[in-house]
Amino acid sequence: MGVFDGIWMFYRYLVFVFKKVTRIEPLHVYQRLEVTRKDGKSVKLRIQDARAQDLEPIMDFMSKWFIHEESLYRTAGIGNSEAALDELKQMGQYFFLDPRNYPLLCVVDHEDPSTLEVVGCNLLYYKENGGEELPEASTKELRTLLTMSTILEREYDLFASLEVPSCLGGAGLSVHPEYRGLGLATQILKARAPMLLHRNVPLTFAWFTSVPSQRAAEKAGYMQVAEITFQELGRRSDVAFTDVPETLQLKVLRVADENDLKT
Repeated sequence: MGVFDGIWMFYRYLVFVFKKVTRIEPLHVYQRLEVTRKDGKSVKLRIQDARAQDLEPIMDFMSKWFIHEESLYRTAGIGNSEAALDELKQMGQYFFLDPRNYPLLCVVDHEDPSTLEVVGCNLLYYKENGGEELPEASTKELRTLLTMSTILEREYDLFASLEVPSCLGGAGLSVHPEYRGLGLATQILKARAPMLLHRNVPLTFAWFTSVPSQRAAEKAGYMQVAEITFQELGRRSDVAFTDVPETLQLKVLRVADENDLKT
């Protein structure tokens, strides 16, 4: 699977909901924090692993705030094609059955943990050296999206260059508009470090496609290892990008042991 093969990971979640799998996992919280919104309201939050029973609010959140804003999804026209959305659902049918693919959530820290109010989400997927290849697509929109993913995959070989057996890829990061500008994207990305230790994975990565996410990753301690211009990606995938930064940036965060969390 490609470096940005998580471009369709979100719809793995949708299919999982439709299949009505009802596992109940323990809640693992990586950080608690308090922020003051722009309206002056102070809100307590926590950053945690998602669980199978959380997928419906994840679906609602990412449908509203991610799929129509992220550059690759938007340019491919996925959100405007029912056929492409349906195909994405079919492709991802079984992936979220693996807990290693669970996303990170930033939620309001209600006293009742069963009350889930999502204010931020980072979709993730587990990747091993020699893992699955990208599937073929029948809809034009999805073919375009997967073409871009393949190009990004070939830009940089994580396994050969960084000598890791497995890693955790970022497949999309979004924060609710009422909570933007408060540093939550940075905190969510930082939370991937203790999450790596918890999941026993040595490295996490993502292609960051917007200036805010690129800055958040830099503040969170991610190291840039590759870059490609949107113009070049558009030329090679036969699409025209609009309202995008100059480049997409591949950034990684490696965690070997608990001492890395203290640096």
